[in-house]
Amino acid sequence: MSLQGFAVTAAGRNLFAKLTARSEPAEFTRVMFGTGKLADNEDIFNVTELVAPLAEGTSTTPEYKDDTVSMILEFRSDLNGGLTETVWLNEYGLYASDPDGGEVLVCYGNLGDCPDSVLAFKDGQCTVRDYPISIVIGAVSDVSIDFPAAAFVTWEELKNELAKKADASHTHSADDITSGTLAVERGGNGGYILGIENGVPYIEKVGE
Repeated sequence: MSLQGFAVTAAGRNLFAKLTARSEPAEFTRVMFGTGKLADNEDIFNVTELVAPLAEGTSTTPEYKDDTVSMILEFRSDLNGGLTETVWLNEYGLYASDPDGGEVLVCYGNLGDCPDSVLAFKDGQCTVRDYPISIVIGAVSDVSIDFPAAAFVTWEELKNELAKKADASHTHSADDITSGTLAVERGGNGGYILGIENGVPYIEKVGE
Protein backbone atom coordinates (compact mmCIF):
# COMPACT_ATOMS: atom_id res chain seq x y z
CA MET A 1 0.00 0.00 0.00
CA SER A 2 1.07 3.60 -0.58
CA LEU A 3 -0.20 6.91 0.74
CA GLN A 4 -3.09 8.53 -1.12
CA GLY A 5 -4.35 12.07 -0.61
CA PHE A 6 -4.14 15.78 -1.40
CA ALA A 7 -2.68 18.57 0.72
CA VAL A 8 -1.56 22.16 0.77
CA THR A 9 2.06 21.62 1.75
CA ALA A 10 3.75 23.17 4.76
CA ALA A 11 5.83 25.29 2.39
CA GLY A 12 2.64 26.33 0.61
CA ARG A 13 0.92 27.37 3.83
CA ASN A 14 3.97 29.41 4.82
CA LEU A 15 4.04 31.13 1.43
CA PHE A 16 0.33 31.96 1.48
CA ALA A 17 0.68 33.35 5.03
CA LYS A 18 3.55 35.55 3.85
CA LEU A 19 1.60 36.82 0.84
CA THR A 20 -1.46 37.55 2.98
CA ALA A 21 0.61 39.48 5.52
CA ARG A 22 2.20 41.55 2.75
CA SER A 23 -1.03 41.90 0.72
CA GLU A 24 0.89 40.58 -2.27
CA PRO A 25 -0.52 38.52 -5.16
CA ALA A 26 -0.20 34.76 -5.45
CA GLU A 27 1.41 33.71 -8.73
CA PHE A 28 1.16 30.08 -9.77
CA THR A 29 4.06 29.14 -12.02
CA ARG A 30 3.49 25.60 -13.28
CA VAL A 31 1.59 22.34 -12.92
CA MET A 32 3.57 19.09 -12.84
CA PHE A 33 2.49 15.48 -13.10
CA GLY A 34 4.47 12.40 -12.15
CA THR A 35 4.48 8.65 -11.70
CA GLY A 36 5.85 8.39 -8.15
CA LYS A 37 4.25 6.99 -4.99
CA LEU A 38 4.56 7.97 -1.33
CA ALA A 39 5.25 5.39 1.35
CA ASP A 40 2.64 5.04 4.09
CA ASN A 41 5.02 6.55 6.65
CA GLU A 42 5.71 9.69 4.58
CA ASP A 43 4.13 13.01 5.57
CA ILE A 44 2.24 14.42 2.59
CA PHE A 45 2.31 17.90 4.14
CA ASN A 46 6.12 18.01 4.04
CA VAL A 47 6.53 17.00 0.39
CA THR A 48 8.66 19.59 -1.44
CA GLU A 49 8.97 17.95 -4.88
CA LEU A 50 7.24 15.24 -6.90
CA VAL A 51 8.70 11.78 -6.32
CA ALA A 52 9.07 11.01 -10.03
CA PRO A 53 8.21 14.02 -12.24
CA LEU A 54 6.95 13.18 -15.73
CA ALA A 55 5.75 16.29 -17.57
CA GLU A 56 4.08 19.65 -17.18
CA GLY A 57 0.32 20.00 -17.43
CA THR A 58 -2.05 22.93 -17.62
CA SER A 59 -5.07 24.24 -15.72
CA THR A 60 -8.15 26.35 -15.93
CA THR A 61 -7.76 30.01 -15.00
CA PRO A 62 -7.90 30.25 -11.18
CA GLU A 63 -11.20 31.43 -9.74
CA TYR A 64 -10.70 33.46 -6.58
CA LYS A 65 -13.64 33.99 -4.20
CA ASP A 66 -13.31 35.26 -0.64
CA ASP A 67 -10.33 33.31 0.69
CA THR A 68 -10.52 30.31 -1.64
CA VAL A 69 -8.93 29.60 -5.02
CA SER A 70 -10.45 26.90 -7.24
CA MET A 71 -9.04 25.49 -10.46
CA ILE A 72 -8.79 22.27 -12.45
CA LEU A 73 -5.35 20.78 -13.03
CA GLU A 74 -5.23 18.95 -16.33
CA PHE A 75 -2.91 16.48 -18.03
CA ARG A 76 -3.34 15.87 -21.76
CA SER A 77 -1.56 13.32 -23.89
CA ASP A 78 -1.13 15.87 -26.71
CA LEU A 79 0.90 18.36 -24.63
CA ASN A 80 4.70 18.57 -24.55
CA GLY A 81 5.01 17.14 -28.04
CA GLY A 82 2.63 14.26 -27.34
CA LEU A 83 3.09 11.12 -25.29
CA THR A 84 4.92 8.37 -27.16
CA GLU A 85 3.87 5.58 -24.81
CA THR A 86 1.16 4.88 -22.24
CA VAL A 87 1.95 6.18 -18.73
CA TRP A 88 0.34 5.88 -15.30
CA LEU A 89 -0.18 9.18 -13.48
CA ASN A 90 0.27 8.82 -9.76
CA GLU A 91 1.00 12.34 -8.50
CA TYR A 92 0.50 15.99 -9.34
CA GLY A 93 1.69 19.30 -7.94
CA LEU A 94 1.03 23.02 -8.23
CA TYR A 95 3.94 25.45 -7.88
CA ALA A 96 3.96 29.14 -6.98
CA SER A 97 6.54 31.91 -6.98
CA ASP A 98 8.07 33.04 -3.68
CA PRO A 99 8.62 36.84 -3.84
CA ASP A 100 11.82 36.33 -1.83
CA GLY A 101 13.16 34.04 -4.54
CA GLY A 102 12.61 30.54 -5.82
CA GLU A 103 9.61 28.38 -6.49
CA VAL A 104 7.50 26.48 -3.97
CA LEU A 105 5.42 23.32 -4.32
CA VAL A 106 2.25 24.65 -2.70
CA CYS A 107 -0.12 21.74 -3.39
CA TYR A 108 0.56 18.04 -3.79
CA GLY A 109 -1.70 15.13 -4.63
CA ASN A 110 -0.98 11.40 -4.84
CA LEU A 111 -3.27 8.67 -6.14
CA GLY A 112 -1.62 5.90 -4.13
CA ASP A 113 -2.39 2.45 -5.51
CA CYS A 114 -5.06 3.81 -7.90
CA PRO A 115 -3.13 5.59 -10.68
CA ASP A 116 -4.77 6.99 -13.81
CA SER A 117 -3.62 5.63 -17.17
CA VAL A 118 -2.91 8.02 -20.04
CA LEU A 119 -2.67 6.44 -23.46
CA ALA A 120 0.00 7.45 -25.96
CA PHE A 121 -1.04 10.27 -28.30
CA LYS A 122 -1.68 8.40 -31.52
CA ASP A 123 -3.83 9.01 -34.60
CA GLY A 124 -5.08 12.26 -33.09
CA GLN A 125 -6.66 10.52 -30.10
CA CYS A 126 -6.14 12.62 -26.96
CA THR A 127 -6.47 11.32 -23.39
CA VAL A 128 -7.41 13.94 -20.78
CA ARG A 129 -7.20 13.63 -16.98
CA ASP A 130 -8.70 16.40 -14.79
CA TYR A 131 -8.07 17.02 -11.07
CA PRO A 132 -10.23 19.77 -9.48
CA ILE A 133 -8.67 21.48 -6.46
CA SER A 134 -9.72 24.21 -4.01
CA ILE A 135 -7.26 26.02 -1.76
CA VAL A 136 -8.02 28.29 1.19
CA ILE A 137 -5.17 30.82 1.01
CA GLY A 138 -6.37 33.92 2.82
CA ALA A 139 -7.14 37.41 1.56
CA VAL A 140 -4.25 37.92 -0.89
CA SER A 141 -4.59 40.87 -3.23
CA ASP A 142 -4.77 38.86 -6.46
CA VAL A 143 -4.21 35.44 -8.00
CA SER A 144 -2.54 34.78 -11.34
CA ILE A 145 -0.77 32.06 -13.30
CA ASP A 146 2.53 32.26 -15.17
CA PHE A 147 2.03 29.35 -17.58
CA PRO A 148 0.06 29.37 -20.87
CA ALA A 149 -3.33 28.14 -19.70
CA ALA A 150 -4.81 30.50 -22.29
CA ALA A 151 -3.04 28.56 -25.05
CA PHE A 152 -3.57 25.08 -23.63
CA VAL A 153 -7.21 25.28 -22.62
CA THR A 154 -9.00 22.37 -21.07
CA TRP A 155 -11.26 20.20 -23.19
CA GLU A 156 -14.41 21.65 -21.61
CA GLU A 157 -13.21 25.24 -22.10
CA LEU A 158 -12.44 24.58 -25.76
CA LYS A 159 -15.89 23.10 -26.42
CA ASN A 160 -17.61 25.97 -24.60
CA GLU A 161 -15.68 28.65 -26.49
CA LEU A 162 -16.35 26.99 -29.83
CA ALA A 163 -20.04 26.73 -28.95
CA LYS A 164 -20.13 30.47 -28.25
CA LYS A 165 -18.30 31.19 -31.50
CA ALA A 166 -20.56 28.91 -33.52
CA ASP A 167 -23.80 30.44 -32.32
CA ALA A 168 -24.01 33.70 -30.38
CA SER A 169 -27.57 32.86 -29.33
CA HIS A 170 -26.26 29.74 -27.54
CA THR A 171 -28.78 27.46 -29.19
CA HIS A 172 -25.93 24.99 -29.63
CA SER A 173 -24.54 23.35 -26.51
CA ALA A 174 -20.88 22.47 -26.06
CA ASP A 175 -21.74 18.78 -26.42
CA ASP A 176 -22.96 19.46 -29.98
CA ILE A 177 -19.52 20.66 -31.12
CA THR A 178 -17.57 18.06 -33.10
CA SER A 179 -15.44 20.34 -35.34
CA GLY A 180 -14.21 23.92 -35.24
CA THR A 181 -11.20 26.16 -34.60
CA LEU A 182 -10.31 28.87 -32.12
CA ALA A 183 -7.36 31.26 -32.47
CA VAL A 184 -5.34 32.27 -29.40
CA GLU A 185 -2.90 35.19 -29.67
CA ARG A 186 0.39 35.14 -27.78
CA GLY A 187 1.80 38.61 -28.50
CA GLY A 188 5.11 38.78 -30.37
CA ASN A 189 5.64 35.03 -30.18
CA GLY A 190 2.87 34.16 -32.58
CA GLY A 191 -0.19 32.27 -31.50
CA TYR A 192 -2.02 28.96 -31.52
CA ILE A 193 -4.91 27.46 -33.41
CA LEU A 194 -6.96 25.28 -31.09
CA GLY A 195 -9.42 22.98 -32.74
CA ILE A 196 -11.64 19.95 -32.78
CA GLU A 197 -11.83 17.74 -35.85
CA ASN A 198 -14.45 15.00 -35.78
CA GLY A 199 -14.46 15.11 -31.99
CA VAL A 200 -10.65 14.98 -31.64
CA PRO A 201 -8.85 18.05 -30.16
CA TYR A 202 -5.61 19.39 -31.65
CA ILE A 203 -3.29 22.38 -31.28
CA GLU A 204 -1.22 24.09 -33.99
CA LYS A 205 1.38 26.82 -33.43
CA VAL A 206 1.33 29.69 -35.93
CA GLY A 207 3.79 32.55 -36.40
CA GLU A 208 6.88 33.28 -34.34
